[in-house]
Amino acid sequence: MRWNPHRLGFEQDPTYPLAYAGIADCYAMLGFTPYGTMRPTDAFPRAKAAAQKALALDGSLSFAAVYSGMADMENWRSMMQACVDERNSMLP
Repeated sequence: MRWNPHRLGFEQDPTYPLAYAGIADCYAMLGFTPYGTMRPTDAFPRAKAAAQKALALDGSLSFAAVYSGMADMENWRSMMQACVDERNSMLP
């Protein structure tokens, strides 16, 4: 297993919010296009869960809120695409 300082952080202290925020950062970046080593549908729910855990531990972590919002972007894209598809299906 590779060394992961964020994982070590929350294994040593499960109430350390910065470790969860770091994990959220990693998953969010893995799901985005230039990095794209994970499918967004796999990476973003994990990023969202880690960001929500960080925010539950410390609600003042603004960058955890950013990663939570980034994870929501995939759902937003899906909703927007569904609207476009629905509208296109109604066109003559």
